[in-house]
Amino acid sequence: MYSVKEAFYSLQGEGARTGRASIFCRFTGCNLWSGREWDRANAACRFCDTDFVGTNGQHGGRFTDAEALAVHLAVLWPDQDDVATPYVVFTGGEPLLQLDEALIRAMHERGFEVAVETNGTLPTPTGIDWLCVSPKGATSLALTEGDELKLVYPQVEAPPERFAGLDFRHFFLQPMDEVQECREELCVRTSLPYPMEIRAPRQAFTLLPWSEITLEGLGDHLAENLMRRPPDQVTAIRLALREEAIDGPAYCYSHGLRRHCGNCQRIAHGHRSRLHIWQGGKRAPTLEKQWADWLADR
Repeated sequence: MYSVKEAFYSLQGEGARTGRASIFCRFTGCNLWSGREWDRANAACRFCDTDFVGTNGQHGGRFTDAEALAVHLAVLWPDQDDVATPYVVFTGGEPLLQLDEALIRAMHERGFEVAVETNGTLPTPTGIDWLCVSPKGATSLALTEGDELKLVYPQVEAPPERFAGLDFRHFFLQPMDEVQECREELCVRTSLPYPMEIRAPRQAFTLLPWSEITLEGLGDHLAENLMRRPPDQVTAIRLALREEAIDGPAYCYSHGLRRHCGNCQRIAHGHRSRLHIWQGGKRAPTLEKQWADWLADR
């Protein structure tokens, strides 16, 4: 039995075979995340943005054997394309939870080359024509050679140098942070300081095309924007930003502004605050440090 979330004909948009006509078959299930949001924080892969739960996607379903699924996929290849070699990409989720030699053989019998996009933690069946491994976090790789290694970057637990010596023909870095349009207008995903996603109206964001945000650069940017509509008596604005000096224990937290009117309630923002604990009328530095350490892991 094979469970498929979706299957469709498109062009490969990533890696060494970008632009190649392909049938994509997305299997359900993954060994690094359940696909449920309430499990994301404890998952081995926390930044996945793919829906691989269920079989309700385009051309998805359950297939009793390899022949049934191979027929289903082969029909998706356009009849008028008699030039390109038929090509199928098995992806997920994690395709190696389901892909087996029987299905690979059935696709070969129909003239298809078989590609796999995997997180690399499971062994492969024989017969795969193109193997792409995309490492996730601190997970150990069972696959250390193949056609391409595509690293979603940055990942704190998966720096590029960890994989530089592996036996792959091609190496790619794929930026994790991205901005997309969504129902709420804009969706911003980022990996640092931890994986998160923010959805809000456009006016809730200031997108800065910088590789690094500094106090000096941010001060200049704010001053420039303030000078677009200055009062008549103002001829120049200069801002000097500084980090708040906090000696001793502190804690950080972030939140939205749900109780405010307008789109400001959609702006996620953070705070860094001093932590003072009094016991018997006196400051308790030991308790302050214990609580600060505990809150840092929340």
